[in-house]
Amino acid sequence: MREVLSAIEADPMDGYAWDGDQRWTPELVREWWRDRERILEYLRDQVHEWERYDRWIPNQRAVEGALDFAAYIAGGTDSGSLETDLQIYLYWLQERRSPTPADRLPEL
Repeated sequence: MREVLSAIEADPMDGYAWDGDQRWTPELVREWWRDRERILEYLRDQVHEWERYDRWIPNQRAVEGALDFAAYIAGGTDSGSLETDLQIYLYWLQERRSPTPADRLPEL
């Protein structure tokens, strides 16, 4: 997470914008989740390209990152799953507070 925040602060184009809560709605989050197979397909299709990059730039580990992201989308990793994280985000969008363990997370 520290690396993401560092990238946000250093982004000269303001591409991160910090304004996702203003742009994402529960409906858009659910639509993205329903269409996640397109992301997984893209990741599978691009592995051969990222393998080339990994050979050119030592320690880049693009393939490893793509496979980790695919696992996160597909059902989770040791650090969690996108499904649960999106449910928590949906809760935030709807309630404007983080859920407690007693709160029921919304369905995707």
